Order: sequence, then structure tokens, then C-alpha cells
Amino acid sequence: MQRAMRASFVWRHLCAFVALVVVCGVPTGMQAQHGWKAVIASGQGAVSPSFASVDAVTYANDSRCGASCDICQRILYALTDFDSNSQGLVIDARGVQGTALTCASSDVNPWLPLASLSSTFPNTVLLPAGTIKISSTWILPADTRISGEGPNSTIITTFGTGFGGDLIDMGAETGLVCSMVGTGGKPDCPGIVIEHLGIQGNVSGAVTGTAIVNCCAQEFSRVSDVAITNVATGVALTDLYAENSGPYTNLTISNVNTCLAVGLSTAADVPGTRGVHGLTCMTNGASPAAITLDGANNSLEDINIQGTSLQDGVLIGSQAAAHNNVLFNIHGNGLKNVIHISSNSISGVPNVSDLTILGVTHTGGMSAIEDDLTPNLTSASTVLGDLSVGMYVVGEPVQSGGVSVGNSRFTTSINVPTWLVGPNQPSNNCAAGDLYSCTGSTCSSSGTLWQCLGGGTTWGKIK
Repeated sequence: MQRAMRASFVWRHLCAFVALVVVCGVPTGMQAQHGWKAVIASGQGAVSPSFASVDAVTYANDSRCGASCDICQRILYALTDFDSNSQGLVIDARGVQGTALTCASSDVNPWLPLASLSSTFPNTVLLPAGTIKISSTWILPADTRISGEGPNSTIITTFGTGFGGDLIDMGAETGLVCSMVGTGGKPDCPGIVIEHLGIQGNVSGAVTGTAIVNCCAQEFSRVSDVAITNVATGVALTDLYAENSGPYTNLTISNVNTCLAVGLSTAADVPGTRGVHGLTCMTNGASPAAITLDGANNSLEDINIQGTSLQDGVLIGSQAAAHNNVLFNIHGNGLKNVIHISSNSISGVPNVSDLTILGVTHTGGMSAIEDDLTPNLTSASTVLGDLSVGMYVVGEPVQSGGVSVGNSRFTTSINVPTWLVGPNQPSNNCAAGDLYSCTGSTCSSSGTLWQCLGGGTTWGKIK
């Protein structure tokens, strides 16, 4: 029995030794594996990238740079070399460090090689920790993902004194290959993702430009876990071709004139975005509103805004039609109004309708909501100074003699008229203009419809 155990022990160790010899005996000049999930190999001083992944470090001394290549050039040349790879490409630039993170002033958009193709291919660029300085706008084509190592680790900023344009564009109406959809051939550059990084504008001078502009990235396009500072506008969704994009999540935007500008899909039957869910906004007070909402079918959720007493938090419908929007859990600090509903109109039709607001709170400042569409008894606007408003709903325009006289409205605030429902005759105090529907079994004799009379303390039966 002992001999058998010793023999088994000897054979196991002998096999392990033989396997080790075989592995260690593999020549160092081994060629790259072909096919999906392969790795990078370079030999004889030449770059020999694999089918799926390119290490940007291997482009450090590419002859096309004339000297050492910066990170923008490495991305450009990797895309140039692999522009026939229709299955997709991952460019791993996480090993690029030091002066190579500063892109030369003559650099062009790194994704330019994809502009000349008849069709683009999916590409992912993994960015390193550190400050990447760019001297021209990064214009991302369809199916492009740029991913950093965190909003406080990977920082994209401007080179030198910076430039006043956009830092990153999600798609383009011209100059890139995008699908053309719908009437008139609207550009659609789907699948553009920006995540886990920070964007800084000119840190030494006045804030200018926009950090991220989405003109044309639609389905499967989003921005997530991004910190933005020192620009005029943080995120702009200001064209008709960004519909169906999003959600835009976990954003922190500071020292800007405007954190977010939404101005697309103004027609009520056109889809908007998939919403902005999770935004901390801290402005410098240099604009009328921290957030402008001038488009249909959008949602803002979990928004925290800090501004000045001369500034609105969210300004709705001041520039274009803004129908069918939902705002949920909006908090403001130090603002004039957390939410301001504009009375502006187009051809006599108010810009704002079918607006649902759920959960508005504020500290400091003047009011939770200013509604210019629905006048109060003593003023042209309804201003709610409530510290919190549970619900505020603005419906369709009400017509009288062919002219809009306001919008239907419902709110849980006790400071403006509302329509209440209960099983018994009303007995509590009320606000002038309130209506009450009695729905219980005793209502047929006591009254089914009531109104608040006089100075707003006594109920009177209508029916």
C-alpha cells in the first residue's frame, strides 16, 4: 500500500515537472493569437496588434509622430491601422503616462480615421488616470465608448489657455458616418458612451464652451459617472437628433453658468431622452437658470441644485415647447425659484403643458415653484413659498372664446386652489377657489360638489 502511494506521488510530481519544462521552453518570439479575445504581441520593434485589443503603449515611438506619440495620436493611429476590423476594437491607453497625456496643439480629432469609412465599427478607449490635455474637440462617432478610471482620476481638460468650443461631441451632423433616419434624413449616431471621468474647462480664465454636447447620438448612448467644472454649459442636449439617448446618470457639475440645457424634440409626439437621473449642480450664478428644459418627453430625477437668489433652478418652456415632462425629487438651495414654469407661447399656445412635478424642496431662496401659466387671485403668477411641495401638475390649456386662458392644475399645496375628494361633507378650513367632491353614501343628501367661499375658510354647496 505504501509503495502504491509513493508511486502515485512520484508520477504526479514528474508530470508537473514535464509540464513546466514544456511551458518554459516556448520560444519568446511567439506570434499573436488570431481571433476574438486575443492579446497584443509585438516583435522585432514592429507593432503587431491582435484582433480585438491594442495596447496604446506600443505606439509610443510610432514613426508617424515624428517623435514620441501623445495619447491623441496613439488613438488616431490605432484606429487608422484597424479601420477594416468590422468586429470592433478595444484601445487600452491606461498605460500612457507623463508628457504623453498632453496632446499637441496641431492634433486633430483622434476619431478622424472613422470619418472616411463607408461604415464605422465599435470601438472602446480605456483612458488612464491623470490629466489629459486636448487642443481640439473630441468628436465621437457611432458605437464609441470612452471610459476613464473615475471622475477624480481621469481628467480631460483644454491645452494651454483652452478653446471656447465643445470639449466632447456625441456624434455630428456632418463629417462622420451615421445612420440617416426619418423624414429628411436625420443623423443618428447610436451607441456613444462617456463614463467614469472628469471634464475641466479653462482653469485659469473665464469659463467658456460646453463640456459635452449631444447633437446626434440616439439609441444606446449615455453619460454616466462624470464630473464637470469650469465651463459655460455642462451638458447640452440642444438638437433635434438626441432623442432616445440616455439616461444621463450620476453627474456632478460645478462652477458653470448652466449645468444642463435640454432643447430637443419639442413636438409632443416625438420621443425625448431617457432622462437625467442623478445630478448635483452648483452654478456660479451667471445665467438665469441652472437647468433649462425646452423639449418634450423628458424626465429629471434626483436633482440637487445650488445657486443664487437671482437664479431659477429649473426653467421650463422659456425658449420652446416643453410638453409631457416629469420632474421628481428636485431640491434647491439659495435659489429664487427651484422650479419656474414659463408662460411663453407659440402662436397663442403655451409652451408648457402636461407637466408633472413630484417632490420639490428648498432651503434658503424664495420659493419652491413659480408658475406663470396659472394666475393667483392677487397676482399674475402662482408662487409657492412652501418649503416642500408633494405634487404639482399642470394639464392642458383651457380655451375660452378660442383664446387660452390658462392651464388646468392640481397641487397638494394648501396655498393655492385645488380639487379635493372625500367620502363626507367637507368641514376643514379651505383656500379660496378650492373645490371638493363628496363621494360617500351620505353625499346625495348633503351635497356632492362644494366650493370654498369668501376669504377662504368656509365651504359652500354647489350641487
